[in-house]
Amino acid sequence: MSLKVFTDIIIQYIFEESVFDPSKLSMTAEEAKCNGSTKDNMCKYTTDMINNMLVNILLPRFKYLLTEEDPVPLFALKLISALTDRSDHFVSIIEKLGILPIITDYYSFGHKRLNQHTIKVIKSVIESPEIPLEALYGYEVIENTLSIIENMLEQHQVCYSETLVDVLQSIIDKVASH
Repeated sequence: MSLKVFTDIIIQYIFEESVFDPSKLSMTAEEAKCNGSTKDNMCKYTTDMINNMLVNILLPRFKYLLTEEDPVPLFALKLISALTDRSDHFVSIIEKLGILPIITDYYSFGHKRLNQHTIKVIKSVIESPEIPLEALYGYEVIENTLSIIENMLEQHQVCYSETLVDVLQSIIDKVASH
């Protein structure tokens, strides 16, 4: 229950531009001073604070949280989905922490943890310049996308169809740019 409440609250903060701005993550204190605005400095401070908490304290524990009993993985996926949607910075972090292989395992038709959040994370991973096309093959993202769509069509299921179309488009764009 604590993870659910935390997730709901932190998602509100990370999507509030005046509180969390991923572009300020690489900004040094000197650069922040040059901007001169107290509001910008406060945003940099809150962005750094939230980022440090997520990256150093919470995300390293997600390998464990994602393998817990339901509904814990749902809340973990919801937060990861929001983070990766907000910034590519988090895509590379979940890969470095070994979280991405767990999520890509969930990304298969019939898996009990295949849901909108899993699909959105996969979409962010595909769109991220941090993850090369070869890695997508290694994680079997492309094959699993086609399998999920094929099985859903066979079973006349339309859940997640809009997001899956977006995933397909992201795959096509990544292949084309490769």
